[in-house]
Amino acid sequence: MKYVLTSGCSFTRIGFFNGMSVTSDFKQIHKQGNPNLFKWTDWLQESLGEEYSVINLASQTNDNVIISRTIFYWVNELMSKGVNPEDIHVIIQWSTPQRTNFYVPKDKLPRGKEYYGHTSHYLKNDDIYDNGVFYLSGGFNLQDASEKFKIRELLKEYIYYYGSDRGMVNQTLAWLENWSNLKLFFDKHKIKNNYISMCDILSESMQRTGFGFYAGLKEHEFERAVLDEKLIADTSKDQCWLEQNELFRPYINNIGLYDDFWLFKTPTHKYGGLLEWTIKNYDKVNLEKYVNFNEHQLDVTIYEECIQQKINERDYLKSGRWYGHTSSIMARKFVIEELLPTLNL
Repeated sequence: MKYVLTSGCSFTRIGFFNGMSVTSDFKQIHKQGNPNLFKWTDWLQESLGEEYSVINLASQTNDNVIISRTIFYWVNELMSKGVNPEDIHVIIQWSTPQRTNFYVPKDKLPRGKEYYGHTSHYLKNDDIYDNGVFYLSGGFNLQDASEKFKIRELLKEYIYYYGSDRGMVNQTLAWLENWSNLKLFFDKHKIKNNYISMCDILSESMQRTGFGFYAGLKEHEFERAVLDEKLIADTSKDQCWLEQNELFRPYINNIGLYDDFWLFKTPTHKYGGLLEWTIKNYDKVNLEKYVNFNEHQLDVTIYEECIQQKINERDYLKSGRWYGHTSSIMARKFVIEELLPTLNL
């Protein structure tokens, strides 16, 4: 058996990873049953077959540091049980770099065993509160969980300060330091590793606009921009913002930033991720060959939200929401046409 360990944010899993979903022989149970809600990890498992076990360690709103820690922990779990590291392949989907996390120790947790969203507990322990949890800032969520964890004021300060350009240094350094350690670890044990991103997280343009390329457009323009013009940012003249900062450059040089990193590129776009690829490649006619799957008819739509909310893509975008997660049929296309050709499996 060979193992593919994946991690990321909501572009890799809607919901939260539970260590108890991984069996003693390192197969994942409780996978998504509805093919219309498959992620790219599900389609990767379908494509690779029974010779491989694809283990999805992702959680929605994960930041890049938690993504790194989760991978490091579970690769070590496999190795500690005798799995040959050369039989392990890691695929990481990076999130946007301004996200972070706050550790909430056990003695600071609310009473009871209620589950609160926007938390990460990636250990294999079956009680998610036994070792504390990480509160995830993704989406800058000031909802009930932040109140119950008593970090609402801290999170408000984080949004004000760390959510700005000047405050991204801490998170970015932590991400690059973790990535550097992972690379050393992978090289030492000859573990294959590949990378993708949820969206363009590298260009100067995206860093300036907060990693959202529709800044400046009005809500009623989103339908035309996404579906008719397939508009994504023009980054043809951009440099990578990480390479422009002396603090980050030593890590970038040692990581080999572009090594094994799938980036979506067009004549006017250099650093695209899954979101940009989805917008540019959504074509109902082209998707017809991916509709049929094990007696199921996959919904031909651009975003997963359209399926969840039972709304067509034009009405979804007319409502003023330009952002969405890659739909199942688009994820299938991505795995077959983009991801698999880049992997040395």
